[in-house]
This record gives sequence, structure tokens and C-alpha cells, in this order.
Amino acid sequence: MPEPWIRLAQPVVLRFDGYVRSTLASDSPFIIEYVQYIGTTPIFATVNPLSYMVTVKRPGESGLSREVSILGYGFAPGIHRIRLRTDITNPLLAECAPPCPSGFVPTPVRPFAYYFNIVPDCGQDGTPSTSVEGCPCQYNSPCAAADFNDNGAVEGTDVEHFFNAWENGSLSADLNVDGAIDGGDITSFFCWYDIGGC
Repeated sequence: MPEPWIRLAQPVVLRFDGYVRSTLASDSPFIIEYVQYIGTTPIFATVNPLSYMVTVKRPGESGLSREVSILGYGFAPGIHRIRLRTDITNPLLAECAPPCPSGFVPTPVRPFAYYFNIVPDCGQDGTPSTSVEGCPCQYNSPCAAADFNDNGAVEGTDVEHFFNAWENGSLSADLNVDGAIDGGDITSFFCWYDIGGC
């Protein structure tokens, strides 16, 4: 059976002036927050860490890197903020390139905030939408999911493959990108399926 359709995502890449390494073996050294405004007051809502993956040099890994890549699944349109975690001491360290001076000790990366904006993309087909209004299905649900088995055709086997993923709680079945595998995903699937996908 072909792999079920999985959303494509673009990474957010942070590039630092020097080399960096996380002090954490697997967890994210960052917090990502969705920013909403009430008047001029920003309100920050933490994005579930299970909805994104951070690629960074980890303890014990060889090599050096100035980049950190964050690959998110289903970020809502709008402004987001990335910052260092404050619940862990020094989650990201600055390193030197060999040959390092004698006695060199990696230094903590100073706190920072990086903002990025996700624009609405009705059906996630790569074409920015002017608004979330007028999208035939949920703007953050992918139109390509109608061809769930990714064989190039929207057909009955896509329904079978979708329900197989849905019943098994597969992340690929979270089509409305709310972090849960539930009836909303069925609604999103059939909305795009009924109009033939992208």
C-alpha cells in the first residue's frame, strides 16, 4: 500500500553569526508562540511542541553549524515568535571553530526573539490567499489530501487510505491541523475530496 499523503512544510531557518549547539539531547531549545493582538496588546499562545521538529546540532554530534531549522506542521496563519526556552538553563550554546583557544568554554546564546508570518494559503497549494474568506474548505486543510494515497487521482481508494490512517491515529490524518484525529478531519477530507482536490 502506498504511503498516505503527508503535508509538505517549509522550514523556518535561523542563521546565527557563530556556531551553535543545543544542550538538549532531543527536546527543542525553543518555544514557538502564536501572536494575537487585542488592540495593541500582544497575547502569546504557545504552539504545541509536537507540531514542529527542530534540527540543531546536539550534544555528542560531530560537526558545526550556524543554522537551526524548524519544520512545522499546521502553523496557523499569522505572526509567530521563536525564543529560547526559559525553563532550562542555557538551552543553546555558542561554539568556536577548531582550533579553539586553550580553555575555551562554550557560552550561552543570549535571549532573542525571532518573528515570522504565515500567510493564508487556501488548500496549501503554494499560492498565498488574500484572506481566509472564500476558501471552499478550511484554509489550513490541504487540498492535496483528497488524493490521500498520492497516486495522482482522486478516487475511492483515497477514502480507504484516509480512514485507515484516521482509525490508526496517524498524524497524516490530522487534516484540519488541530492536533487531534477526530471528526473534523473527516469533514476536511470529504470537503476537498468532493471538489476533486487541487
